[in-house]
Amino acid sequence: MSDQETGVFTSHHVLDGTPVMRVYHDEDGDWQFMPLLDVSEEDGRLVGIDHLLAADPTLRELLDLPMGWYAFRDSVDEAWSREKMPEDMWS
Repeated sequence: MSDQETGVFTSHHVLDGTPVMRVYHDEDGDWQFMPLLDVSEEDGRLVGIDHLLAADPTLRELLDLPMGWYAFRDSVDEAWSREKMPEDMWS
């Protein structure tokens, strides 16, 4: 994956400095880098992944996350955990 060419969905909160706490690699190949906040569709932004990797180098650890999986942490001081997304995750 070329960092500069990969687009990811995030929120304006992340772009304003709120840390990424959830990373989703959707079944369709899309990436979502989200904070631990309720995010509305209006909050959404599409950015190049390089901006987020520069702000938080720990996100590089997740570039091999398989499609259909997500990574999570409850604090920026914690290591990332990974799990397969449950079938009903988005229902």
